[in-house]
Amino acid sequence: MKKTFFSVLILMILIVVVLSFYSSKEQRIFKGDSVNWEAQLSYTNASGGITRELLRVTYKKKERIDGYIGYELKRIGGSMSGEDMKLDSNNHAIKKTETQGSFAVPPRDQSIILTIKVDGQTETIELKPIQP
Repeated sequence: MKKTFFSVLILMILIVVVLSFYSSKEQRIFKGDSVNWEAQLSYTNASGGITRELLRVTYKKKERIDGYIGYELKRIGGSMSGEDMKLDSNNHAIKKTETQGSFAVPPRDQSIILTIKVDGQTETIELKPIQP
């Protein structure tokens, strides 16, 4: 009887731990637009202390941009930049990153500044938090 009780107790503890592990995925989304661009930045706290960052940009005009897009994200805790985004046939580009820990996730009340650079032209977009 004691062995069964302890087995059930251990099983219940494991179920609670697993459920809390999977329910702790938090997501924060930031959106904004400018004259030529729309952007969305999302952060997801995934399992194992990994933070996933997904930046999606859309060029609003119909003409094609064939080269690479430069970008810079400025937020509390640092910035990220690169020139490795390329538009697909629908004028969308995606940049995915993963970091260890949740230090990269901005607070819910903070805006993020995204600067996009293409062919010597620069546009700045304020990405504001939206409620999930």
